Amino acid sequence: MGPGALGAQVTVPCILIARVVANQIDAAIKAGKTVTACFLLPRTASPYAEYHYGTPVSQISTLANIGMNVYNRETTTLSGWILKAEITEPSGNVSILELPLPDLAPGADTLVFFPTYDPPAETGKFTVKYTNNKYNESRDTLYREFEQTDYTFAMDKLSVQADGGARRDDLFAPTLKYQIGGLIATGPDGGVGRYCTFGITDADTIYVADNPAANIINVLVYDADLDNDGLIDLINDFEADLTSNVVGLGTYEVTGEETETNLLDVIVTDFNTGDTGITMLPNHPYYVTVLYDGTANGSGKNCSFSNSAYVDYLAFTNESSQALPSTPMKIGTSFSYWGDRTVITRLQMEGYESSTKQTGKNLDKSQFTLTPNPANDLVTLNLDLKAKSNTVNVSILSGLGNTMRSQTLKDFQNGQINFNVTDVPSGTYLMWIRTAEGQAMTKVTICH
Repeated sequence: MGPGALGAQVTVPCILIARVVANQIDAAIKAGKTVTACFLLPRTASPYAEYHYGTPVSQISTLANIGMNVYNRETTTLSGWILKAEITEPSGNVSILELPLPDLAPGADTLVFFPTYDPPAETGKFTVKYTNNKYNESRDTLYREFEQTDYTFAMDKLSVQADGGARRDDLFAPTLKYQIGGLIATGPDGGVGRYCTFGITDADTIYVADNPAANIINVLVYDADLDNDGLIDLINDFEADLTSNVVGLGTYEVTGEETETNLLDVIVTDFNTGDTGITMLPNHPYYVTVLYDGTANGSGKNCSFSNSAYVDYLAFTNESSQALPSTPMKIGTSFSYWGDRTVITRLQMEGYESSTKQTGKNLDKSQFTLTPNPANDLVTLNLDLKAKSNTVNVSILSGLGNTMRSQTLKDFQNGQINFNVTDVPSGTYLMWIRTAEGQAMTKVTICH
């Protein structure tokens, strides 16, 4: 404990150390060696820089959260402490930020931020080196990296950590639903989001043959501040707080052949218009999530998603009393990581070309119509394919990706597919059409 009237009364019975260090200590003890541990309290720690590890170059904005935690471990007041951040840009140019600190009392610690930094509009990796004029041991030099990409928002490190994936069975067990994602912020010009990228690590264990409803992974993109009041709308969980905030929906059907390191691109459809791609507001926060609903599976097994090594962002609390700065934003990933990993939920902006075969082709809009729309008791899909499709799957999905109605037809080419929606609550839904010629989503409104 630090100094103070109660400091001497506190006993800390144990400490937590990194798993890799614990394994080294364990191996040494088992080998009969004597282990000596020296604990050094940090004088500088937790460097921060970017809003997300990967940011599309079209979405960059002023970085105002380049900072770190500093601690006065001395018994006297520290004066004249100057911090320096050297930012090496992809071109090799180095930008330097300096931050003189006010006097820091003994035992005091504080989170400080450098002057704002406007990154150049170039793609590649940025490295930030943090040093100071008081201490020059190796532990006093900190590093942070981030990347500017062609099209990709990424909370993860743009790499896959093949370790079995990320899964929280304790969260899944009560409802058989598992949803996880990360918070992103657009730049001053906004843009159009086209794909969500994620991975599945245990597809063979959750796949159910001849049961499409059991093999669905949903992608849900939420407006994190729907009323634009500067407050993050997420307080407890996605389903409780953000049901009306859905702006994008994508759906993927597991084949059982997916692997941990082969990431998948899923087309995101605008939930309000049914068009491919979602128009994103400038300087605005969004949650990009993946959702597995294991109800139809019946096995009680959860889905595990691909991840990268853990990325520690400047945390943003979800309390409604905390305002979200409009420009620039200091955001975190409260729901995308734990322990030593960050789940991969990337958003690909317009211009990105998918290389994964699982995405499939888009069905031409001239090949289908919905009547009536809005519908009261019956909605009819008129589908006209160029050739006979061995299997046609049609589902009506809610804003949370729940299947409200579903039909599977064999050897179908053209005709009508009818859905009775009498007991489906009034609201906006998406009809998901899957054929051998491609897939499509289109908006359907039910009004009783």
